[in-house]
Amino acid sequence: MQRTVEKLQAALRSLLQQECISSELFPPIEIHDATPTSPSVGRFRVQCGPSQGHALSEVLSIFIRLELLDEHSEAVQITCGGYVSRDTLEWSSLDSATLQELFKGVYNQSSVEERLKQMLYSLLDKAQQVRRQPENGGGALWLSDPARSEVKE
Repeated sequence: MQRTVEKLQAALRSLLQQECISSELFPPIEIHDATPTSPSVGRFRVQCGPSQGHALSEVLSIFIRLELLDEHSEAVQITCGGYVSRDTLEWSSLDSATLQELFKGVYNQSSVEERLKQMLYSLLDKAQQVRRQPENGGGALWLSDPARSEVKE
């Protein structure tokens, strides 16, 4: 089971990395794997640092969680969440309940790729619109939430 999760997670990382590198809209990215919470779950974080040239005033962190629902058919549930903050965010500061479903079903690379691209560009657009004054604090803003609620650190 864990090998299947690792294979699918590697495919997701590769799709994200290729899209961010091929597009000049993203600053350099870092991808950080997280410790799995179970053999059927893979997690990683994509991070872009602040970049004036890309209109990012803060760190953009995108958390991706992949859960293998059925190993034989490779049915998965992929959830994600995007945050901006002055500092790097870790999985420990994240409430997993805030992640939103990106895909659920039998893994299909073209379907997943299309949804990943939509999510990436939507979160980048939202992150580029964040402008905060230093006196307003640097707590994380959840970009997936229309109310942009603060995340407790």
